Amino acid sequence: MKKILNIYMITSLIVMLQSCGDFLEVEPIGQPYADKFYRDVNEVQLGLNAVFSVLAESDFQDNLALIGSGCSDNMTMVTNLRFTDIENLTRLDMDPTNPLIESFWSVLYKGIFRANQFIYNSREIGDVFVVDTVNNQSEERIIQRDRVGQGKFLRAFFYFNLVRTFGGVPIKPESPNISATTDNLIQPRSTVTEVYDYIERDLREAVIGLSRIGRNRPAEEKGKVEMGAALSLLAKVIAYRCEVGVGDPRWQEVKKYTSHIIGTDMQRFTVAELLDGQRLYVPYDLSVEQAQNDLLFETISMDDFLKQEVSLGANGYQLNPSYNSLWTLGSDFSEEMIFEVNHAITELNQNLGTSFYNYFGNSNVLQPIARFPKDFSGDARVLSSIGVQVEVVFGRVVGKPDGGGYGGLTEPEQTANNKWYVWNADRPVSANDNPQNLKLMRYAEVLLWHAEALNETGNPILATDFLNQLRSRARGIVGDHPSFNDPSFNLDYTAAGYIDTRARIWRDRRAELCFEFDRFYDLMRTGQATEAYANVEILDNAQFYSKNFVPGINEVLPIPASEVRLSNGVVSQNPGY
Repeated sequence: MKKILNIYMITSLIVMLQSCGDFLEVEPIGQPYADKFYRDVNEVQLGLNAVFSVLAESDFQDNLALIGSGCSDNMTMVTNLRFTDIENLTRLDMDPTNPLIESFWSVLYKGIFRANQFIYNSREIGDVFVVDTVNNQSEERIIQRDRVGQGKFLRAFFYFNLVRTFGGVPIKPESPNISATTDNLIQPRSTVTEVYDYIERDLREAVIGLSRIGRNRPAEEKGKVEMGAALSLLAKVIAYRCEVGVGDPRWQEVKKYTSHIIGTDMQRFTVAELLDGQRLYVPYDLSVEQAQNDLLFETISMDDFLKQEVSLGANGYQLNPSYNSLWTLGSDFSEEMIFEVNHAITELNQNLGTSFYNYFGNSNVLQPIARFPKDFSGDARVLSSIGVQVEVVFGRVVGKPDGGGYGGLTEPEQTANNKWYVWNADRPVSANDNPQNLKLMRYAEVLLWHAEALNETGNPILATDFLNQLRSRARGIVGDHPSFNDPSFNLDYTAAGYIDTRARIWRDRRAELCFEFDRFYDLMRTGQATEAYANVEILDNAQFYSKNFVPGINEVLPIPASEVRLSNGVVSQNPGY
């Protein structure tokens, strides 16, 4: 697959401490070792930049799309990719030797290794900060705490994608211990619960570390995460741990955090409450003191640390007035985007070359299946997100968002995904001319999590109000096809009970967030997979669409065969593979 050009020159400065037992690792040659590199705050910033750069790699971006969207019931692959690794993956026929699975595993652990090095070595320069005798914290200390919070957010994000893709995975130690007889980088798989606990711990500390940094960063730091992103991802992670329909008490926590993000409840959280120490620290023999030191609070007492309050304040998130404009070049860093990968601006004031959206949009690797717009014939969000070759599918003319028509699209559907197509009415579309940020989380998703948490905690009426906010915006989408003005979609949802409201939430998640990399994981989280994949197969040409989902096996992907082999069996394989 085509690779995204990575021009982050800083990555060459960061050394990966290697293990002969892990297929991800290559012995560094002619590079400074990490313990010689982190000497001042500027080098710490370079270390953080290297962690962020992993998000810009095609092995991360392309495989997230292939798994999160391609393996779902929304998409199929073009005919010229039959009998390839892409088909095997997206039809759920993959085996542990599939190179796409290996590259996704590899790039996520690359991010974890870099985050581990950054977090571990950041502790070593804590004594360089000059403490302000009035405020007890210097400006540099606050900036460094923010950096550590970003590092912990990124490590949590990498582990989150691992655990929801593969199940329980090895948790790598921050400090490598490698000798002729010891290699602590070879770790057995932790349980799903243990990995999620680890993720939560990082995100909770990230929320605290990022508490004084707003989303309005200077231009050179656009794309760096802030507290709202950490709290949003924390709510999402907790929601993935919740069961639906059984009164799971953790939905209350999802509701609490999403209320804070959308501004309906601006209560302040104490550090003690956020850390949830009794549950998250004791099982790993970890101390709250370590969290305090990581966040550079070592100049205050533990009691004062735990009593400190954290509040997001006015975060500035809101729905962008135009749904379609969210995927134009001008949408980068809009008021709706919570977490996105910066492709337009870097510390070196250069772009990253070919962006994900150009590659997938123009080469048409994955296509929306015919069944999807048929099932959502009245939902403008779905119809506007799918472009078809002029007068080919359904007899309707729907083209690119800039008004032009698609030409030369391949079979089986001759469709394209408008959310992955980089366009600009004033400039020619070019891979090197129009880099666009990768959007990973936006405010609309937080509204959907809030609605689901409300419904699961006994308030379907209020949950419906938040669904109607999204439907109201969607009614502003204008198109040529009569379906855009379907009377049924022009109406708000009326109040309903728990079951009907849950069905609406899940349906609107699919419509609002289509092609945004989460549909496969949503099917597994909610238990809809068997029914959804059966529905996909009800087509005239099922050979292109059938998803060979086997309950009890395909909820997760196989562990890469090379990881199992090179660990000498310490890392076990998932059942059924």
